[in-house]
Amino acid sequence: MLAEKLSQSESRVGVDIRIKEHIERYSSQFPRARGNLTHRYRDMPYRLFLRLIVERLQSTYDDDIFPYESAEQLIDDLQLIATSLRNHRGQNAGLFAIERLIRRVETFGFYMLSLDIRQNARDLQEVVGCALEKTDWVKQTEGERLETIRNALNTNESPSDTLTNDTKRTLAVFQTLSYCRRRYGKRAIGSFIVSNCRGVDDVMAALLLGSWGDLRSRNGNVRLDVTPLFETISELAQGPGIVRQLINDESYRNHLSGRGNYQTVMIGNSEYSVEGGFMSSRWALQWARNTLVDVFDSTNIKATIFHGRSGTAARDRKADSVSYGRLHATENGEAVNARYGVRGIAARTMEKTFSTVALSTGIPEKRDSAQIDFWSSIMNIAGNESRKKYQTLVFETEHFHDYFRLATPVDVIERFRLGTDTSKEEADELGPMPNGRQPVPWSFAWTQSRHMLPSWYGAGSGLDAAMQEHGIDTLRTMAREWPFFNLLLTDAQTALAIADLDIARSYSMLAGDLHDKFYPEIRAEYDLTVKHVLAIREQEGLLDKNATLRRSIRLRNPYVDPMSLLQVELLKRWRAEGCNNGNLLDALLASINGIARGLQTAG
Repeated sequence: MLAEKLSQSESRVGVDIRIKEHIERYSSQFPRARGNLTHRYRDMPYRLFLRLIVERLQSTYDDDIFPYESAEQLIDDLQLIATSLRNHRGQNAGLFAIERLIRRVETFGFYMLSLDIRQNARDLQEVVGCALEKTDWVKQTEGERLETIRNALNTNESPSDTLTNDTKRTLAVFQTLSYCRRRYGKRAIGSFIVSNCRGVDDVMAALLLGSWGDLRSRNGNVRLDVTPLFETISELAQGPGIVRQLINDESYRNHLSGRGNYQTVMIGNSEYSVEGGFMSSRWALQWARNTLVDVFDSTNIKATIFHGRSGTAARDRKADSVSYGRLHATENGEAVNARYGVRGIAARTMEKTFSTVALSTGIPEKRDSAQIDFWSSIMNIAGNESRKKYQTLVFETEHFHDYFRLATPVDVIERFRLGTDTSKEEADELGPMPNGRQPVPWSFAWTQSRHMLPSWYGAGSGLDAAMQEHGIDTLRTMAREWPFFNLLLTDAQTALAIADLDIARSYSMLAGDLHDKFYPEIRAEYDLTVKHVLAIREQEGLLDKNATLRRSIRLRNPYVDPMSLLQVELLKRWRAEGCNNGNLLDALLASINGIARGLQTAG
């Protein structure tokens, strides 16, 4: 404890007068804290002051009397100690520990991690329409909605007095953001992410709601960083154009000037979605990122473009989510504890983050060159063929949806996520949707059945088409010299190694006659993908060049495989009894947790 290190007695060392003044003031505010201090410690000013600081921190946590209004006030108190130590020859008597604590408070404040808020654009528009009493709001054109929102912002128009409960709840979200900014500091709240963003009016709708939610400052600026999210392939294609319109919009440029001319854009993790499969979605992400960089390069706007996938890239590889020397990483709640809960693991996570940003910033990209354009044309071929193969299976082959529901434990996962009262009719309505918005845990269900289908299916056909037209030597050059393609192959290879088509066959047989229709085709595409990945990487086996990961998979498979086979048997019995046996359901839920932990996946 820091107070134990700073046990200097006033009879032996000098102390700045301001320390004594703060001790007297805090003692009157927290008399019990001073009275509870052991008598022999009362002539140790640093220890006494730190004890009173702890008491004020506790008061801040309890929302009690005399709290810290901000982390900066805590830093000011700690700076008093640091200054006093410097002034009285205490450089080697605890100054380093105080400076380290100051740096931690500067970094983490009272919140540790900034909180990003995510809302669907259509939901925001419905709330705006209700608050403005526009019954036809959603049916209006983008331009009509945008003009109305601009006028409401410029005139500081108030929302209607008659609001629905849903509208009140949404406005309460913005009011809570305002409170958290005041309570925990401005940096406690990160981006307000507008998902399924289809136009400038969706972003401006968030600003209007923020204005109504106590986030409007005295000078008229809305204290909210709005981040459009482009997630599906179609949204990624439209995204750069929408951002360009945003930047050129006079009202939004005024907002940006009040936010330091800084804009964030999120491109979603659609690479494992229903819509297009792994390779085509990954290429859509890369194209959108590169085009967004071009958009921002032509302006004076500072930007961060980040991916929706959790965490950062692995050590010693260049991350495709770093732009302008900045990395915005998102973490789900359970991942925070896993990556930062233990000091050693937290240090390793931060080291990997630093390595990722340093490599991505220090290694210049070969952009706008004829070679990149040529490689991009090859990726267009591979991506188009991959998407065609994937969508033919998922959307155009009859009964594939039935196969998905039978060959994976998705019906159990739905009970897990939505409650045991979910009816069969409701569950059937949650199937894959072409627009990429899937209530069903599409990727998680395929992972549980060991297919890992969204993580690789179609890639083999895409690589085959590119290889047929340009030859394997060209693709090998791309893998060596283009970080994007190298990372794509690495991730595909990892998914292929984690997948187990022999175990998946046991799940597939639960589909009855559909097994013979779909499993051979899935197996053939898997073998084709493995063949081409190994040929391009010039390897004899998967993960030959990553001994650590290969060993990890081999060590955990003997534990995961029996759970998978047990899950197959439990599924067979549970479905035979009409999905009504509670004991079997409990066992299935336990198996889902066990397999997810064994494969280190989450749903």
